[in-house]
Amino acid sequence: MDSREKKSLSSLVKIDKFDKTMKKIILNEQLSGEEKVYGLSCAIFFIKEYEKDKSKSLYIELAYYIILKYSLQYNDYKALYDFSINFGYYPIANVIIQQNLIEFNNISSYLTNRQLCNYQKGNIINTFEQFKVEEEILNSEDNEISFIAPTSYGKSSIITQIIARSNYKKIGIIVPTKSLINQTYRTIKNLNFNYKIIMYDDMYNNEEQFIGIFTQERALKLLERPDTYFDILFIDEAHNILEDDYRNILLTRLLKKNRVKNINQKVIYLSPLIENSKNLSIEKDQIISQYKIENNLKEPEIYEYRLSGEEYKYNRYLNQFYNMNNIRNQSIFDYILSKNHTKSFIFIKRPKLIEDFCKEFSSKIEHRIDNEEIYNLIDTLKKYVHKDFYLIDLIEKGIVYIHGKIPDIIKEYIEYKYKNISSIRYIVANHVILEGINLPLDSLFILSTNGLEKKSLINLIGRVNRLNDIFDRERNNLYKLVPQIYFVNSEKYNRNNSNMTNKIIQLRSNYVEDKIQNPILTEYDINKLGLKNSDKEKRKKKDIKIIQNEKVLFSPMDSEFEKVKYKFIESGLYEFYDNIDDTVQKIIENINLIKLAKVDWKNKDIIEKIQQLFISDFENIKDYEIKRLKEEETIKYYKLFLIENKKPLKEHISSQFKYFKSIQFNTQKNKFYIGSSYGEITKQTEDYQESHQKVYIDLANKDDKTLVNLSIVKIKMENDFLNYKLSKFLDFMLKIEIITEEEYNNFIYGTNDIKKLMLLKKGLSLNVINKLESDQQLQNIYSDNNNNLVGNDEYQKYVLTVDDFIRFQLKKYI
Repeated sequence: MDSREKKSLSSLVKIDKFDKTMKKIILNEQLSGEEKVYGLSCAIFFIKEYEKDKSKSLYIELAYYIILKYSLQYNDYKALYDFSINFGYYPIANVIIQQNLIEFNNISSYLTNRQLCNYQKGNIINTFEQFKVEEEILNSEDNEISFIAPTSYGKSSIITQIIARSNYKKIGIIVPTKSLINQTYRTIKNLNFNYKIIMYDDMYNNEEQFIGIFTQERALKLLERPDTYFDILFIDEAHNILEDDYRNILLTRLLKKNRVKNINQKVIYLSPLIENSKNLSIEKDQIISQYKIENNLKEPEIYEYRLSGEEYKYNRYLNQFYNMNNIRNQSIFDYILSKNHTKSFIFIKRPKLIEDFCKEFSSKIEHRIDNEEIYNLIDTLKKYVHKDFYLIDLIEKGIVYIHGKIPDIIKEYIEYKYKNISSIRYIVANHVILEGINLPLDSLFILSTNGLEKKSLINLIGRVNRLNDIFDRERNNLYKLVPQIYFVNSEKYNRNNSNMTNKIIQLRSNYVEDKIQNPILTEYDINKLGLKNSDKEKRKKKDIKIIQNEKVLFSPMDSEFEKVKYKFIESGLYEFYDNIDDTVQKIIENINLIKLAKVDWKNKDIIEKIQQLFISDFENIKDYEIKRLKEEETIKYYKLFLIENKKPLKEHISSQFKYFKSIQFNTQKNKFYIGSSYGEITKQTEDYQESHQKVYIDLANKDDKTLVNLSIVKIKMENDFLNYKLSKFLDFMLKIEIITEEEYNNFIYGTNDIKKLMLLKKGLSLNVINKLESDQQLQNIYSDNNNNLVGNDEYQKYVLTVDDFIRFQLKKYI
């Protein structure tokens, strides 16, 4: 929406009759017969204006909104049907026909059905625009293509259609998280393509054709092998490339490395949130052909519940807020409960506040759910997590929560149960919900907007009422085309004097300007970031380091120093230190001492090896978590943690709880570092520079139940530290051949057993594999010709005997 369109539509409020009619349409108030005719006449006027000038996209959106709201309110679908047929909104027309929502004579119904079948793919009827864009992409011979479409508009189907239609042999599907690896694996596996499917680089055995489903880290490891590359790369959530964090620098590195190895690479960028695909370019000569679906069938209805206790509804076309005059001085919990939706997503940014909200919210719900599904879920969590896990008290009130500090497998299991148990109505979560499975959501309550950018907001809203849920052939779900979005102000869950009005106004248009922060991209311009002069200088230094590091990875390596520096940067260790050259030189000196047997190395534990080679005598470590490894107490803790980590989660939680109890009243240790997600107090330390940050907790004032749940959080945090930080040291040490592959496997996977390693790399947890071994089932599981895990008849009988949690994990992969 450009400024002229905004101004033009805003001026319509001066027309009293239009203003009053629109207000009634927005607020679902009863229209008189004259107002009905007037409203639909206005819609026709906007359609004609759009047909005169196709750049006036907001006019056709407003016409659609008026017709949609009228049809839903009065159960009169004739106008909506005519609009849908004329403007290619064929899924809507199909529902109207299938559900007999208007009267047809047999001939016209038959002819329309035949017409709509031309736009059917599988069980789905596409819009005209969707069908046209998909066909253009599938027939395009361009090497680089972007497909930009609202959430749930078939971006994943583009991947499968291209694979099915093409003869690409080495295919890479790059997703941003491990959770999405698992979800994508299941999708690809079920399609039975004649490809080996790999999810780790060492699953590749020089096959001529494969589908690799990777994060950028895993894909880059595959490219380290000589003569290995991808013919085609699919980049999911491609808008992430614009960001400047470490993982998206890796994403640009992946694209550049594969391009060096295969100049004819094909790249498909998939995103709901890119304005101009040229902004993704990493080379001056790149041409990225952009294909974009502009029309969104969904028209969110947006409410704001203010601190005053008043509810307002937003009209994005006229930029007006209407006071609903029906709710005053309710608590935010009563407000949410009053909306009475089937499946609601409540967004809160910070994990601790998510848990606080759930406890308070559940106290407002008197009814307890009494059914077997709920009892079984509670028993499962008691059995595999802990009887004092906060979720257990919430589930019987129809509430669950997920966030990034819950162990991954528990988070995935909770998502699965929320999706499949109808009596669980509320899921409270932060951004992790975007990384998991698609959930059935019919409303969204946003309680935190601080730091929530417009792109993220649009992405969140897009999760509500996905198109597959709306266009169900068995029922009329057209009301879901108007998803209900609630912005709920509170000082506890947002900020002091919380006011979300300005954030809501950003949603007046779907236009989102690309903010290019990745200095590797050709369109990057520091002057467009709006930084203060002092921040600009810091940013320039950071950019120079990033650019220099990437340059090293594409330059010849002649000296030992250059080779070690290459591996140091490639492994991601440069993030942890100031002055890379001095660091690399010091590491080389330490390596030489080890190789000359001048220091004890062979008998050291892997954590001690990390300390000796990278930590002990380094003064330029800038990462606080890494710097902690200077302390012997920290080394002891992680050595013990690695042992405990091989145990079932429940046992590990109990051990961590006992550790907390042992130091709870020790004044030297009970001010415990927990990080910003749960931190409550500050603590002055020499190593932690930002001592004003609340990143500590006082264990002395915590009850046992709180300590149990902090134990769950602490285990997840430490596993993330091991997986995303310490593992980089292991990767580097393996590359320079200073540790063995056995040591590497023991640290990363917890075993060196070949069969177990194969199953671990397919996604199964070590605890589940150990159970399979104890139940004598490992011999009943094998990989088929395409590397998919399958079980024989004995295994299939066995699966029926295990409990729901174990079965859930097994069915994900076998």
